[in-house]
Amino acid sequence: MCTMCEPTAPFKLTHSSSLDDYLSNNQVWSSNMQQTYPTLFTEYNSKGQDPHTLFIGCGDSRYNENCLGVLPGEVFTLKTVGNNINTGDLTTMSTLEFSVIYLKVNKIVIMGHTDCGAIKSCSDSNVYNNLSSNLHQYLKPINDLINEKRPELSELNEHEQMKQFSIYNIKKQYKTLTEIPLIKEYLENEKLEIMTLLYNVDTGLIEPVVCWSNCDLLESNRK
Repeated sequence: MCTMCEPTAPFKLTHSSSLDDYLSNNQVWSSNMQQTYPTLFTEYNSKGQDPHTLFIGCGDSRYNENCLGVLPGEVFTLKTVGNNINTGDLTTMSTLEFSVIYLKVNKIVIMGHTDCGAIKSCSDSNVYNNLSSNLHQYLKPINDLINEKRPELSELNEHEQMKQFSIYNIKKQYKTLTEIPLIKEYLENEKLEIMTLLYNVDTGLIEPVVCWSNCDLLESNRK
């Protein structure tokens, strides 16, 4: 029997699921949401969006903004491989502009995660060097970061190293984000707050990642 054809608890769909399966699941989800939050769709979602947060996360299937306990309409989302913020990418930059300028979010969450495939690929030179051309180029900044930081982590076991590499990557993305003129302007005018977090796939819990505070950042920018 094809192991990918049978649902595995607690998952609802499989590699062989049909369109009807997707539609049926949606009907169940919609019904449950309406029972729990009777006015969510009719009084809120149907009248436009007013999100408070831009969520920048990894494309990994094991987590998204739902880990914050939010409902549809609260969070605008950008997911990339390795939660990488690429300032040369139109999708990334237009998402930042749209959410900050037009949706007027006042918080940005950068959330990496443990057991990250991008991090693991970049930590193994054999894997990284054999990636497809687009992935190899896209992940080069993360690969460079890992090569730079690896000597600092020689005493840690592999699991601890991978987690620490994810934390280093979150800090790198924070630095990249805060150097974007639009984001720097909004921070200086106290219109924006940035939160850096790590999601643990083995518990579902998030933990803060300490970066420069906004105050430290502003002071640094003035120098």
